[in-house]
Amino acid sequence: MKNMEFTTELPGSEIFDPEEEAKLQEEVERLAAEFPRYSLANIREGLGVSRAELANRMSVTPEKVAEIESKGIDVSVWEVLQVLNCLGCEFEIFAELDGKRMDLTFPSGPQANCA
Repeated sequence: MKNMEFTTELPGSEIFDPEEEAKLQEEVERLAAEFPRYSLANIREGLGVSRAELANRMSVTPEKVAEIESKGIDVSVWEVLQVLNCLGCEFEIFAELDGKRMDLTFPSGPQANCA
């Protein structure tokens, strides 16, 4: 299982002088607070949905939900889309080219792949 934990610890901090390291650490912690990261399991649990309930919505087994949640960075975009969609979340991807943002949004609610 891949490590899905997010850390704010700076790697290789021995290359920074202590004053610069403290400034960088402060900024890392500020960004982590401003842009929190959530695993699929965090989102599911935060919504009060059990693995069994989500599995039922997705028409898969609870073991499959556990497998998707434990994949870390190896989870496919389509698996993420199905999980979030079945939890009623909106999923958004964007690309940027020459300063122009292009959004690709997947709607929430009872959609295909949700029972």
